[in-house]
Amino acid sequence: MSARALILTLTRNARRAKKIPFRSISSSTEAVKQEPITGTHEGRSDELTEKEEENDDLKSRIFRLRLPKRSVTSVLQKWANEGRLITLSDLRRISKDLRKSHRYKHALEISEWMVSHDEYKLSESDYAVRIDLMTQVFGIDAAERYFEGLPSSAKTSEAYTALLHCYARSKLIEKAEDLYERLKGTYLSLDAITYNELMTLYMSVGQLGKVSLIVEDMKRQNVAPDLFTYNLWISSYAAALNMDEDTLDQIWKSLRTTRQKMTGRNYICVLSSYLMMGHLKEVGDIIDQWKQCATSEFNGNLCNKVLVAFKEIGMADKATSFQMVLGEKG
Repeated sequence: MSARALILTLTRNARRAKKIPFRSISSSTEAVKQEPITGTHEGRSDELTEKEEENDDLKSRIFRLRLPKRSVTSVLQKWANEGRLITLSDLRRISKDLRKSHRYKHALEISEWMVSHDEYKLSESDYAVRIDLMTQVFGIDAAERYFEGLPSSAKTSEAYTALLHCYARSKLIEKAEDLYERLKGTYLSLDAITYNELMTLYMSVGQLGKVSLIVEDMKRQNVAPDLFTYNLWISSYAAALNMDEDTLDQIWKSLRTTRQKMTGRNYICVLSSYLMMGHLKEVGDIIDQWKQCATSEFNGNLCNKVLVAFKEIGMADKATSFQMVLGEKG
């Protein structure tokens, strides 16, 4: 179990971020838990002087609403009443920044503004973001109702993937699998991100054998894996402690021939797997390849994290071997 925990820790990635009859999100909406937002306006009133309102921008006004109960809708309405333009690109940019700050209720209000104004033509990504925000603010049930209420034209692969992401994040295996089967029946065009969501779910709940089944599904559908797919694929074998050298060699060779931009995480993932099997020559070869890579600079800090991780789970011999290889490679 400790070895599995190691692999899962080393390959954990930060992930990316998506019309039911919820037509209005008012300032009376119940506050949701948010992290404190700090900035140059900390400790000031949300009310602005007339001079400040003339000189500030829309994003600044919205970000001054530090409390969830404050209404972004009223800020947008006041901005419009002043005769100022509110562009779709501005709304998307502000929403993205709000989500980064975990201000989901305010981001959802922006989404509601976009939906309720006919001058904005929503993209597939706009619907996907709204599904994710519905989950964050109101829960999975609300996101499901919103998704089911979408017109057929809006139920794109991106919308399906957004709901699948919500299920995966909540570790709702049965719902995720049912949605995946339903998605396959739509004949929509899929990319690696959709499959990665299921693979991430299976990794998180320890159903490691299902990861390779998803990879086989991708092959049957002629969907090219991305870098994250390869990380999950390699990690699932290593975490299950049943990887043989031939399998790892084949996956690594396949990854290197994809012409995708390699990252430090890719190198760390595969060298950790070889190290688990005690194949020090291959570990050294991968370090050499990493140092020669034109798109990913060799990162000694990541290697140090591998050393620490092996030591923390009581595999000091692996850490010592890795340190020896690193010393030899300079």
